[in-house]
Amino acid sequence: MFTENIRFSVHNGVTISFWSDRWSKAGTMEVLFPRLFNLSRQKTASFAAVAASSWAWRRRLRLTEKSELDGIIGHMNQITLNSCPDKINWSKARGIYTANSFCNLFRQGSAEGNSTFSLAWSSVSPPKIMFFISLALHRRVSSLSLLHSRNIVAADAIHCSLCNQVETQEHILIHCDFATSVWNRIISKVGLSLVLLYYLQDFLQQWRTLIPSRGKLKLWHSPWDVTIWELWKCRNKRLYNDSTTEIEEVVFRCFTSACLYVKCNDSSISYSGLDFYRNPDCILFH
Repeated sequence: MFTENIRFSVHNGVTISFWSDRWSKAGTMEVLFPRLFNLSRQKTASFAAVAASSWAWRRRLRLTEKSELDGIIGHMNQITLNSCPDKINWSKARGIYTANSFCNLFRQGSAEGNSTFSLAWSSVSPPKIMFFISLALHRRVSSLSLLHSRNIVAADAIHCSLCNQVETQEHILIHCDFATSVWNRIISKVGLSLVLLYYLQDFLQQWRTLIPSRGKLKLWHSPWDVTIWELWKCRNKRLYNDSTTEIEEVVFRCFTSACLYVKCNDSSISYSGLDFYRNPDCILFH
């Protein structure tokens, strides 16, 4: 998604890849003319190098391939080389890259694809929480088992400090005894019950369907985000600071922080985080 929205302005052509960079509005030459790219002996050459030399192919071109070469030359004829340095432009936000413009692009692309990842980036939670959830949905949370797979920790050091099970990201965020107790406590306060699904992506979709649309959906979605983040912080405190956290303390922070984040985006909400913690079922369903 990032590279698809980069545009290259050719000036001297020295730093722009002829085949791989998108210097033409139509697309990259590698994609537009895959047969010629496969035949080329100049796959890594810059635009300037190709323009200054003769074509180099692995064999003589056939008639249809010569016709495709005419198409490439037509794209090249739209470029006039000069002595100025090449430029890289961002296709959004008036050509200037910002983190916000990429996030908007990501949300748009996820919504069009109707993927679970759009749920993470449509949250009202702070960016650090949304980013962490995105990492988790891509299975990139630095659990001990993941660190072991990268030869960072030893095989005998990959077990949860609480329940002695192999520490995967799903274990940290859902299936550890501590995490399961937190989730069950939150769900019971709302007057619901469920079986926690194994994978985080399935659990997120399950959570989004637990209350009807007539309820306050954002207020229900936000505690899930905050709980994931709080469970990760609790795990790190246990592992690195040898510090424990009470289950009810985590539940309290989840409800109060979630309410705060929603209120920051919706001024019509009049109740406090403490109200949401004490009576979540009344607020969500009435």
